[in-house]
Amino acid sequence: MAFLKNVFRQNVFRWQGTLVLGAALAMALGGAGRVSAAQLKIMPLGDSITEGVETDAGGGVNHGGYRFGLWNLLQSNDSPLKGNVDFVGSQSTPGEHFGGLTGDQDYDADNEGHSGYTVNNIFNNLDGYFSANSPDVILLNIGVNDLAQHHDPASTTGENDLYNLIEKIFYERPSVHLYVSSILGVPDNYVWGPPPGYSDVAAFQAAIQEYNAKIPGLVNTFKALGDNITFVDMYDTLGYSEAENDSASHTDFTWVTNTNQGSLFGKIGPGIHPSWDGYNKMAQTWYNALVPEPGALSVLLLGVLAVRRRRA
Repeated sequence: MAFLKNVFRQNVFRWQGTLVLGAALAMALGGAGRVSAAQLKIMPLGDSITEGVETDAGGGVNHGGYRFGLWNLLQSNDSPLKGNVDFVGSQSTPGEHFGGLTGDQDYDADNEGHSGYTVNNIFNNLDGYFSANSPDVILLNIGVNDLAQHHDPASTTGENDLYNLIEKIFYERPSVHLYVSSILGVPDNYVWGPPPGYSDVAAFQAAIQEYNAKIPGLVNTFKALGDNITFVDMYDTLGYSEAENDSASHTDFTWVTNTNQGSLFGKIGPGIHPSWDGYNKMAQTWYNALVPEPGALSVLLLGVLAVRRRRA
């Protein structure tokens, strides 16, 4: 049955690929200005890091995380997608208007970021996400909660978890472009220490690295079927050494202090969620994946917009 499904998917994607490429070429010949009539629907999908939780600003406050920075990059004058992007999702955090660290700015806060979610949590709720929205692009960052619960990295990225999630995404949204990122690690001086089941922080970090190492091969498996899928290396976006996370003003991760976390264990140091600087680095990495050549649309994104315009 799986073999027949894969054969079917390969044939479908050959047809879709021809349509998208043809539309892209037609749009390119006709002038990129016509793109403005379309909206590229992007769904940020994942856990609390996609939601944008920060624990260094009062304990769990949400500043929109990487989504705020990514939205502003996509709307900048240098972006070929300026005015053509719509973030979609059932969540709208922290709201459409954000009085943020860089001043008051409007941004599209829609997303599917859910604190504490594992790969299977996303799998089990995917039908609802897609019944409410039909994304053209999905930005997927998921897996750290699986590992924090001491799920085996090989299992989490194998047939039973991430593989099945990706397969379900393409089964329900065959034409979507899925960007799958590696997950972030934890700083060497991670304030909470190792999760249950790990001997130390280094062991937890090793499990994260093992999980991440399997994702490119998984992406290539689906790419061989003709799926529109791209691996994004997010792990190397942030720094993890103690020297890189030695104070609240010098860290890629949120800084946990007695002020914002009470006197729990009396610990002070970096937590698991990115800081504002860390989230902005994530935003730049997502942007570089979406717009690999500054000042020019990728063929894929141009094709998606052209197909959606033809259907309108």
